Amino acid sequence: MPSSLTPFWLDTNVLVEAAKRHYKFDRVPKFWSFLSMEIQAGSICSPKAVYDELMPYKDRLTTWVRARKEKGLCVFPNDDVQAHLSKVADFVDTTYARYKSAEFLSGADPWIIAYALSMGGTVVTQESSSRKKKIRIPTVCLHFSVACLDTFQMLDHFGPKF
Repeated sequence: MPSSLTPFWLDTNVLVEAAKRHYKFDRVPKFWSFLSMEIQAGSICSPKAVYDELMPYKDRLTTWVRARKEKGLCVFPNDDVQAHLSKVADFVDTTYARYKSAEFLSGADPWIIAYALSMGGTVVTQESSSRKKKIRIPTVCLHFSVACLDTFQMLDHFGPKF
């Protein structure tokens, strides 16, 4: 659960990309120790929707996330988060083609933004706003004035040494 700190809200792709590419568990174990420490401190968390996206997979990442479920990697929505989700959905529905908005709203992406709007904090995603074929988290964050970084920028903020 987020603490009084302004949390960093992780998108699913941050964890997946880290585990499969840049920070594989065996290659950079200190990255995962760093994340665990910050999750425990309440400065890094994820919505339940991100947790739900990861659970169908039966791999090391799923096991790692499941072990941190109660510590902040499965924050359940409250009424305020639900209200902000409605605002995100309304914006997306009125701004983009129906097929694009339906795809965006079907996953964890709008939830991450709703949590940041409701509880404060920064969204962390590997998505780029430059790809226009799909609705991107950074583009929606910009509309709502929500800070949005990628993994490397988040690491610059914390300054861990691996």
